[in-house]
Amino acid sequence: MTRARFALAALVTGALAACHNQTAADASGNVSAPVAVPQSTIQQFMEQQINPAAEYAFRSVREVADEKGQRLEQPSDEASWKQLEAKLEILRDAPAVLTAPGLRVAPPGFKAENPSVESEPGAIQTAIDQNRDDFAKRADRLRIAASEALLAAKARDPKGMIKMLEGLDRACESCHLRYFYPGDQRAQQAARASYILN
Repeated sequence: MTRARFALAALVTGALAACHNQTAADASGNVSAPVAVPQSTIQQFMEQQINPAAEYAFRSVREVADEKGQRLEQPSDEASWKQLEAKLEILRDAPAVLTAPGLRVAPPGFKAENPSVESEPGAIQTAIDQNRDDFAKRADRLRIAASEALLAAKARDPKGMIKMLEGLDRACESCHLRYFYPGDQRAQQAARASYILN
């Protein structure tokens, strides 16, 4: 399974920015608890919140094959399951932040680390601004996938979690392929092989 890249590129420096609250709502208008909307950028929010949450989830429940054989790794105690739930809640609520009005793609002067395959922030901003409805729909796929993974986590169902995490990966990669690295031919080919629609 292809692991989605959850950011434009690594942000070299930067502390967490000040936040304000915004109510999260899904595509149907169902409202959940307020979420913290960073007074920063999509890139920083991805680096500071989405990346760590996603990496935690993918490390917490996974199938491993090594010299010891095949096994399914999962949280070993209730506290670890609760921590996983908290990370999935971050991912579930992330679309409300990613689609917040006025939130820019990246800080001024930020450059793509690999411009041969990654779009520059200005191009990404233009693509998002010109396709707001599509961007919102792709972001909502993250909410749906994370919600399903959260249900599996609450049920303490690691096998179900594996399946739901694949959906989470697809949701993220679908958006990234369209807006963040549409020129990455290797990623596009991998997506086609995995049936990730661009």
